[in-house]
Amino acid sequence: DTNDDNQIDYILVQEPETEVEMPKRQLSEWGKYCCVTYTETKELVFGSPLYSAMYLNNLYLFVSEDALIKFMKNPILYFQCEPITPVTKICIIGPRYSGQTSITKLLAKQYNLQTIYLEQIIKCIDKFLSKENLDKNITMEDNLFQKIRDNCAQGYDVTSEMMVEIIKYELKKTDENNPYRGWIIDGFPRTSEQAQLLLEENIIPDTVIFLRYDIQTEEILERISNIKVNALTGFEWNEIIRANSTKSPRKITLKIPENYKIQECPFIEEAYDNYKKEETEIINFLNENNISQTIIESERDIPSIFCQVRSEIDQFYPRALQNTTNTENVEYGCTKDFCPVMLKKNNILIKSSNTHSLEYQKRIYNFSSDECKNDFMAHPFFFIGHTLPKPSPPRILITGISGSGK
Repeated sequence: DTNDDNQIDYILVQEPETEVEMPKRQLSEWGKYCCVTYTETKELVFGSPLYSAMYLNNLYLFVSEDALIKFMKNPILYFQCEPITPVTKICIIGPRYSGQTSITKLLAKQYNLQTIYLEQIIKCIDKFLSKENLDKNITMEDNLFQKIRDNCAQGYDVTSEMMVEIIKYELKKTDENNPYRGWIIDGFPRTSEQAQLLLEENIIPDTVIFLRYDIQTEEILERISNIKVNALTGFEWNEIIRANSTKSPRKITLKIPENYKIQECPFIEEAYDNYKKEETEIINFLNENNISQTIIESERDIPSIFCQVRSEIDQFYPRALQNTTNTENVEYGCTKDFCPVMLKKNNILIKSSNTHSLEYQKRIYNFSSDECKNDFMAHPFFFIGHTLPKPSPPRILITGISGSGK
């Protein structure tokens, strides 16, 4: 509350009683949470400034005097466990080739989330509809599978209600012995109707991540240009790998065509336009039901997108802060004392002083102007979470007498 915040601020501004200049005090990486409680119970509980301690110039808060005493006896014990954001429930959606499946896999691995790839499940069902025995990978209840089989046998698509039933079953399947900290659904909901069905079944995400891009930007056009498209049907080629197959693969007689530009793949633009219409309706529905949304621009590489998603959903993910270190012996970031913003935007090396500087991931970054500093503070991952830029063109003067080989 406000009273606790005032007490924390008061503690942080106190000057330590020492003749040596010390850096400004700050909250530890645990923020306002008690590291002792989390280490013992894996639960994030707010501490109190009434039970606080300074260690290595960082302020730690605890839930009780007992927790404070435990920390003071052996603080190193509580550095072996890093804070992790609470149980997470996420839906991630976006247009085709926005990177949503790649981001889903990375988030699931980072936060130990159960992943539900609805499209893959439905494809697997469709593949084995004609078989008498159910595939081993499909562990759905008989009545649900029979319902889907009957619907498809009549020439109908899998309905939104059936999709939600599949998700509900997949979540229920791991409830009894759940090793996960939450779940993430890839590519669902796709319509406001599907979002409504999820809420009716009490499948409510903590946040819905929307990946966006402008289909006409150079990065997206280059990404789409690598798609192999069937010249006869206009649909993209999908490579199918069959494991444990004893038969030799059938020879392909149809030559795979060259990559086609976007104007030669009208299905991509059509799918993009349809998605944008549905996205607006989904956002309106989520706003009406007070469900959090995170909008991410996906016109960058996967590591940069992943860093931005983490910074939005993970309160413990490092953020850029004002630099309070005035000493000369500082540890610089990957761009040394050059401005990372000018290097990223203009591919220019500009040496900068600590007049404009920030601390990010315990490293110092200098900037050529306040504008560059503010750009970095808003999106630090964009300027350092990417492949290294091309080196600046060299400017070299070679002199020598005639015949020296210059």
